[in-house]
Amino acid sequence: MSSGCDTVKSNMSSGIFSYFGFPFNFFNLFRHYKESKQSPQETDIERNVINEEQKDEQRVETKDPHQISYIRAVLMVALFAYLHFVAFVDQYIFVAILPVIKQDYHVVGYTSQFITLGYLGTRVTLSPFISCATSRCDRKMVTCIGLFFYTLLSLGCTFIPQQGFWLFMLTRLFLASMAESCLSTVPLVIADLFCPDQRTRVLGFYTCTKSVCCMLACLFGTPVVELASLHWHYALWTTPGLGLLGLVLAIIIMKDPQPEGMDEVENDSEDTELRYSCFSDLKQLLSNCSFLTYTAGALCYVFVYGAKNSWAHKLVKKTRQELLIETQCLTTGCNYDDK
Repeated sequence: MSSGCDTVKSNMSSGIFSYFGFPFNFFNLFRHYKESKQSPQETDIERNVINEEQKDEQRVETKDPHQISYIRAVLMVALFAYLHFVAFVDQYIFVAILPVIKQDYHVVGYTSQFITLGYLGTRVTLSPFISCATSRCDRKMVTCIGLFFYTLLSLGCTFIPQQGFWLFMLTRLFLASMAESCLSTVPLVIADLFCPDQRTRVLGFYTCTKSVCCMLACLFGTPVVELASLHWHYALWTTPGLGLLGLVLAIIIMKDPQPEGMDEVENDSEDTELRYSCFSDLKQLLSNCSFLTYTAGALCYVFVYGAKNSWAHKLVKKTRQELLIETQCLTTGCNYDDK
Protein backbone atom coordinates (compact mmCIF):
# COMPACT_ATOMS: atom_id res chain seq x y z
CA MET A 1 0.00 0.00 0.00
CA SER A 2 2.80 2.36 0.88
CA SER A 3 4.66 1.58 -2.31
CA GLY A 4 1.62 2.45 -4.35
CA CYS A 5 1.24 5.80 -2.65
CA ASP A 6 4.89 6.63 -3.31
CA THR A 7 4.56 5.88 -7.00
CA VAL A 8 1.48 8.10 -7.23
CA LYS A 9 3.31 10.99 -5.49
CA SER A 10 6.31 10.60 -7.74
CA ASN A 11 4.14 10.66 -10.85
CA MET A 12 2.34 13.80 -9.63
CA SER A 13 5.59 15.58 -8.79
CA SER A 14 7.18 14.69 -12.10
CA GLY A 15 4.15 15.92 -13.95
CA ILE A 16 4.06 19.23 -12.09
CA PHE A 17 7.80 19.94 -12.60
CA SER A 18 7.50 19.00 -16.25
CA TYR A 19 5.11 21.92 -16.72
CA PHE A 20 7.61 24.31 -15.06
CA GLY A 21 10.52 22.95 -17.09
CA PHE A 22 8.89 23.71 -20.42
CA PRO A 23 9.50 27.52 -20.33
CA PHE A 24 13.16 26.98 -19.38
CA ASN A 25 13.68 24.60 -22.28
CA PHE A 26 12.01 27.06 -24.65
CA PHE A 27 14.31 29.88 -23.40
CA ASN A 28 17.41 27.74 -23.98
CA LEU A 29 16.31 26.86 -27.49
CA PHE A 30 15.72 30.56 -28.29
CA ARG A 31 19.16 31.54 -26.94
CA HIS A 32 20.94 28.88 -29.01
CA TYR A 33 19.00 29.97 -32.10
CA LYS A 34 20.03 33.63 -31.57
CA GLU A 35 23.68 32.68 -31.14
CA SER A 36 23.61 30.60 -34.32
CA LYS A 37 22.18 33.55 -36.29
CA GLN A 38 24.80 35.99 -34.96
CA SER A 39 27.46 36.91 -37.53
CA PRO A 40 31.10 35.95 -36.88
CA GLN A 41 32.14 39.62 -37.11
CA GLU A 42 29.93 40.57 -34.18
CA THR A 43 31.35 37.74 -32.11
CA ASP A 44 34.87 38.89 -32.93
CA ILE A 45 34.00 42.44 -31.91
CA GLU A 46 32.58 41.25 -28.62
CA ARG A 47 35.66 39.15 -27.98
CA ASN A 48 37.94 42.12 -28.74
CA VAL A 49 35.96 44.34 -26.39
CA ILE A 50 36.21 41.76 -23.63
CA ASN A 51 39.95 41.36 -24.23
CA GLU A 52 40.51 45.12 -24.12
CA GLU A 53 38.58 45.39 -20.87
CA GLN A 54 40.68 42.63 -19.38
CA LYS A 55 43.88 44.33 -20.54
CA ASP A 56 42.78 47.64 -19.02
CA GLU A 57 42.10 45.92 -15.72
CA GLN A 58 45.51 44.30 -15.83
CA ARG A 59 47.15 47.67 -16.52
CA VAL A 60 45.44 49.18 -13.53
CA GLU A 61 46.32 46.26 -11.28
CA THR A 62 49.89 45.77 -12.48
CA LYS A 63 52.49 48.54 -12.76
CA ASP A 64 53.85 49.48 -16.15
CA PRO A 65 57.62 48.79 -16.29
CA HIS A 66 58.16 51.91 -18.44
CA GLN A 67 56.47 54.17 -15.89
CA ILE A 68 58.74 56.28 -13.69
CA SER A 69 58.41 55.72 -9.96
CA TYR A 70 57.14 58.48 -7.70
CA ILE A 71 60.44 58.75 -5.81
CA ARG A 72 62.40 59.22 -9.04
CA ALA A 73 59.90 61.84 -10.21
CA VAL A 74 60.33 63.81 -6.97
CA LEU A 75 64.12 63.57 -7.28
CA MET A 76 63.91 64.87 -10.85
CA VAL A 77 61.90 67.89 -9.68
CA ALA A 78 64.53 68.51 -6.98
CA LEU A 79 67.24 68.25 -9.66
CA PHE A 80 65.47 70.86 -11.80
CA ALA A 81 65.28 73.17 -8.78
CA TYR A 82 69.02 72.70 -8.24
CA LEU A 83 69.72 73.55 -11.88
CA HIS A 84 67.71 76.75 -11.47
CA PHE A 85 69.81 77.54 -8.40
CA VAL A 86 73.01 77.09 -10.43
CA ALA A 87 71.68 79.33 -13.22
CA PHE A 88 70.69 82.06 -10.75
CA VAL A 89 74.09 81.88 -9.02
CA ASP A 90 75.88 82.22 -12.36
CA GLN A 91 73.78 85.23 -13.37
CA TYR A 92 74.20 86.94 -10.01
CA ILE A 93 77.96 86.50 -9.94
CA PHE A 94 78.43 87.60 -13.55
CA VAL A 95 76.34 90.77 -13.20
CA ALA A 96 78.01 91.62 -9.88
CA ILE A 97 81.60 91.34 -11.12
CA LEU A 98 80.94 92.75 -14.60
CA PRO A 99 82.59 96.13 -13.76
CA VAL A 100 85.70 94.26 -12.59
CA ILE A 101 85.75 92.20 -15.80
CA LYS A 102 85.32 95.34 -17.88
CA GLN A 103 88.23 96.98 -16.08
CA ASP A 104 90.44 93.94 -16.53
CA TYR A 105 89.71 93.78 -20.27
CA HIS A 106 90.27 97.57 -20.59
CA VAL A 107 86.86 98.18 -22.18
CA VAL A 108 86.17 101.91 -22.46
CA GLY A 109 83.41 102.38 -25.05
CA TYR A 110 80.70 100.36 -23.29
CA THR A 111 79.21 100.89 -19.86
CA SER A 112 78.32 98.06 -17.52
CA GLN A 113 74.62 98.96 -17.75
CA PHE A 114 74.68 98.74 -21.54
CA ILE A 115 76.40 95.34 -21.44
CA THR A 116 73.86 94.07 -18.89
CA LEU A 117 71.03 95.35 -21.08
CA GLY A 118 72.35 93.52 -24.13
CA TYR A 119 72.99 90.42 -22.05
CA LEU A 120 69.43 90.20 -20.73
CA GLY A 121 67.80 91.16 -24.03
CA THR A 122 69.74 88.61 -26.06
CA ARG A 123 68.99 85.91 -23.54
CA VAL A 124 65.24 86.57 -23.60
CA THR A 125 65.21 86.62 -27.41
CA LEU A 126 67.34 83.55 -28.16
CA SER A 127 66.21 81.10 -25.48
CA PRO A 128 62.75 80.31 -26.99
CA PHE A 129 64.27 79.44 -30.37
CA ILE A 130 66.87 77.16 -28.81
CA SER A 131 64.20 75.46 -26.71
CA CYS A 132 62.05 74.86 -29.82
CA ALA A 133 65.02 73.37 -31.65
CA THR A 134 65.67 70.91 -28.80
CA SER A 135 62.06 70.17 -27.78
CA ARG A 136 61.74 67.02 -29.94
CA CYS A 137 65.00 65.46 -28.76
CA ASP A 138 65.56 63.16 -25.83
CA ARG A 139 65.28 65.41 -22.77
CA LYS A 140 67.83 63.56 -20.71
CA MET A 141 70.32 63.72 -23.57
CA VAL A 142 69.66 67.44 -24.10
CA THR A 143 70.08 68.16 -20.38
CA CYS A 144 73.30 66.16 -20.06
CA ILE A 145 74.85 67.64 -23.21
CA GLY A 146 73.80 71.13 -22.13
CA LEU A 147 75.34 70.69 -18.68
CA PHE A 148 78.54 69.33 -20.21
CA PHE A 149 78.97 72.31 -22.55
CA TYR A 150 77.90 74.67 -19.77
CA THR A 151 80.65 73.35 -17.49
CA LEU A 152 83.23 73.36 -20.27
CA LEU A 153 82.45 76.81 -21.68
CA SER A 154 81.96 78.53 -18.32
CA LEU A 155 85.41 77.34 -17.30
CA GLY A 156 87.02 77.98 -20.69
CA CYS A 157 85.73 81.54 -21.10
CA THR A 158 87.79 82.66 -18.09
CA PHE A 159 90.99 81.91 -20.02
CA ILE A 160 90.16 84.17 -22.98
CA PRO A 161 92.89 86.82 -23.41
CA GLN A 162 92.30 90.54 -23.00
CA GLN A 163 91.98 91.14 -26.74
CA GLY A 164 88.93 88.84 -26.98
CA PHE A 165 86.34 90.63 -24.86
CA TRP A 166 83.75 90.24 -27.63
CA LEU A 167 84.37 86.47 -27.64
CA PHE A 168 83.99 86.38 -23.86
CA MET A 169 80.63 88.18 -24.06
CA LEU A 170 79.36 85.94 -26.89
CA THR A 171 80.28 82.88 -24.84
CA ARG A 172 78.45 84.21 -21.80
CA LEU A 173 75.39 85.05 -23.90
CA PHE A 174 75.37 81.56 -25.38
CA LEU A 175 75.68 80.02 -21.91
CA ALA A 176 72.77 82.05 -20.54
CA SER A 177 70.55 81.27 -23.54
CA MET A 178 71.41 77.57 -23.40
CA ALA A 179 70.64 77.36 -19.67
CA GLU A 180 67.34 79.17 -20.13
CA SER A 181 66.31 76.96 -23.07
CA CYS A 182 67.12 73.73 -21.20
CA LEU A 183 65.11 74.83 -18.17
CA SER A 184 62.15 76.14 -20.19
CA THR A 185 60.97 72.59 -20.98
CA VAL A 186 60.80 71.59 -17.31
CA PRO A 187 57.00 72.15 -17.01
CA LEU A 188 56.48 69.75 -19.93
CA VAL A 189 58.62 67.13 -18.20
CA ILE A 190 56.67 67.58 -14.97
CA ALA A 191 53.41 67.18 -16.91
CA ASP A 192 54.66 63.83 -18.22
CA LEU A 193 55.92 62.68 -14.83
CA PHE A 194 52.79 63.10 -12.74
CA CYS A 195 49.12 62.24 -13.04
CA PRO A 196 46.58 65.00 -13.80
CA ASP A 197 45.46 65.22 -10.16
CA GLN A 198 49.07 65.77 -8.98
CA ARG A 199 50.30 67.83 -11.91
CA THR A 200 48.88 71.20 -10.82
CA ARG A 201 50.21 70.91 -7.28
CA VAL A 202 53.69 69.92 -8.43
CA LEU A 203 53.81 72.76 -10.97
CA GLY A 204 52.75 75.23 -8.28
CA PHE A 205 55.40 73.90 -5.90
CA TYR A 206 58.01 74.10 -8.65
CA THR A 207 57.10 77.72 -9.39
CA CYS A 208 57.51 78.59 -5.71
CA THR A 209 60.88 76.84 -5.53
CA LYS A 210 62.18 79.05 -8.34
CA SER A 211 61.73 82.13 -6.14
CA VAL A 212 63.33 80.35 -3.20
CA CYS A 213 66.27 79.31 -5.38
CA CYS A 214 66.70 82.91 -6.51
CA MET A 215 66.97 84.10 -2.89
CA LEU A 216 69.35 81.28 -2.00
CA ALA A 217 71.47 82.16 -5.03
CA CYS A 218 71.82 85.73 -3.77
CA LEU A 219 72.83 84.48 -0.32
CA PHE A 220 75.31 82.02 -1.78
CA GLY A 221 76.66 84.42 -4.40
CA THR A 222 77.44 87.27 -2.01
CA PRO A 223 80.50 85.63 -0.37
CA VAL A 224 81.54 84.25 -3.75
CA VAL A 225 81.61 87.76 -5.23
CA GLU A 226 84.08 88.75 -2.51
CA LEU A 227 86.56 86.38 -4.16
CA ALA A 228 86.71 88.84 -7.05
CA SER A 229 88.84 91.09 -4.83
CA LEU A 230 91.63 88.57 -5.39
CA HIS A 231 90.78 87.90 -9.04
CA TRP A 232 87.49 87.70 -10.92
CA HIS A 233 88.47 84.25 -12.24
CA TYR A 234 88.01 82.78 -8.77
CA ALA A 235 84.41 83.97 -8.61
CA LEU A 236 83.52 82.45 -11.99
CA TRP A 237 85.26 79.17 -11.24
CA THR A 238 82.61 78.20 -8.70
CA THR A 239 79.78 77.68 -11.19
CA PRO A 240 81.59 75.05 -13.34
CA GLY A 241 81.90 72.88 -10.23
CA LEU A 242 78.18 73.25 -9.53
CA GLY A 243 77.42 72.44 -13.16
CA LEU A 244 79.59 69.32 -13.03
CA LEU A 245 77.72 68.14 -9.94
CA GLY A 246 74.43 68.74 -11.76
CA LEU A 247 75.70 66.68 -14.71
CA VAL A 248 76.50 63.72 -12.45
CA LEU A 249 73.10 63.96 -10.76
CA ALA A 250 71.34 64.19 -14.14
CA ILE A 251 73.05 61.02 -15.38
CA ILE A 252 72.05 59.13 -12.23
CA ILE A 253 68.55 60.48 -11.56
CA MET A 254 67.03 61.59 -14.85
CA LYS A 255 64.97 59.29 -17.03
CA ASP A 256 63.07 60.33 -20.12
CA PRO A 257 59.36 60.09 -19.19
CA GLN A 258 56.74 58.49 -21.38
CA PRO A 259 54.07 60.96 -22.54
CA GLU A 260 51.32 58.97 -20.81
CA GLY A 261 50.36 61.67 -18.35
CA MET A 262 49.30 64.07 -21.07
CA ASP A 263 45.61 64.49 -21.83
CA GLU A 264 46.09 64.77 -25.57
CA VAL A 265 45.02 61.92 -27.80
CA GLU A 266 47.91 60.22 -29.51
CA ASN A 267 47.82 59.80 -33.25
CA ASP A 268 49.61 56.72 -34.52
CA SER A 269 49.80 57.78 -38.14
CA GLU A 270 53.31 58.60 -39.33
CA ASP A 271 52.12 61.25 -41.78
CA THR A 272 51.01 63.60 -39.02
CA GLU A 273 54.30 63.15 -37.18
CA LEU A 274 56.28 64.09 -40.28
CA ARG A 275 54.32 67.29 -40.74
CA TYR A 276 55.67 68.78 -37.53
CA SER A 277 59.24 70.02 -37.53
CA CYS A 278 61.37 72.69 -35.93
CA PHE A 279 60.33 75.29 -38.52
CA SER A 280 56.63 74.59 -38.02
CA ASP A 281 57.11 74.93 -34.25
CA LEU A 282 58.88 78.26 -34.70
CA LYS A 283 56.11 79.45 -37.03
CA GLN A 284 53.46 78.57 -34.46
CA LEU A 285 55.57 80.17 -31.74
CA LEU A 286 55.85 83.47 -33.61
CA SER A 287 52.09 83.47 -34.21
CA ASN A 288 51.28 82.77 -30.55
CA CYS A 289 49.90 85.86 -28.84
CA SER A 290 50.85 84.65 -25.35
CA PHE A 291 54.49 84.20 -26.33
CA LEU A 292 54.67 87.57 -28.07
CA THR A 293 53.08 89.31 -25.09
CA TYR A 294 55.43 87.60 -22.63
CA THR A 295 58.49 88.44 -24.75
CA ALA A 296 57.40 92.07 -25.13
CA GLY A 297 56.89 92.36 -21.37
CA ALA A 298 60.29 90.82 -20.65
CA LEU A 299 61.99 93.17 -23.12
CA CYS A 300 60.22 96.16 -21.56
CA TYR A 301 61.50 95.07 -18.16
CA VAL A 302 65.03 94.81 -19.57
CA PHE A 303 64.92 98.29 -21.10
CA VAL A 304 63.45 99.81 -17.93
CA TYR A 305 66.21 98.13 -15.92
CA GLY A 306 68.85 99.56 -18.25
CA ALA A 307 67.28 103.01 -18.21
CA LYS A 308 67.13 103.04 -14.42
CA ASN A 309 70.80 102.20 -14.07
CA SER A 310 72.22 104.40 -16.82
CA TRP A 311 70.02 107.13 -18.26
CA ALA A 312 68.08 108.02 -15.11
CA HIS A 313 71.32 108.50 -13.19
CA LYS A 314 72.67 110.91 -15.81
CA LEU A 315 69.33 112.72 -16.05
CA VAL A 316 69.16 113.37 -12.31
CA LYS A 317 72.77 114.58 -12.25
CA LYS A 318 72.22 116.98 -15.16
CA THR A 319 69.00 118.31 -13.64
CA ARG A 320 70.73 119.11 -10.35
CA GLN A 321 73.52 120.94 -12.15
CA GLU A 322 71.21 123.08 -14.29
CA LEU A 323 68.55 123.88 -11.69
CA LEU A 324 71.00 124.21 -8.79
CA ILE A 325 68.98 121.94 -6.54
CA GLU A 326 70.43 121.73 -3.05
CA THR A 327 69.79 118.51 -1.18
CA GLN A 328 69.95 118.63 2.58
CA CYS A 329 71.81 115.85 4.32
CA LEU A 330 69.68 114.01 6.81
CA THR A 331 72.63 112.22 8.41
CA THR A 332 76.16 113.22 9.34
CA GLY A 333 78.94 112.67 6.87
CA CYS A 334 76.71 112.24 3.80
CA ASN A 335 77.39 113.51 0.30
CA TYR A 336 74.76 113.66 -2.45
CA ASP A 337 77.03 114.99 -5.18
CA ASP A 338 76.85 112.66 -8.18
CA LYS A 339 80.41 112.35 -9.33
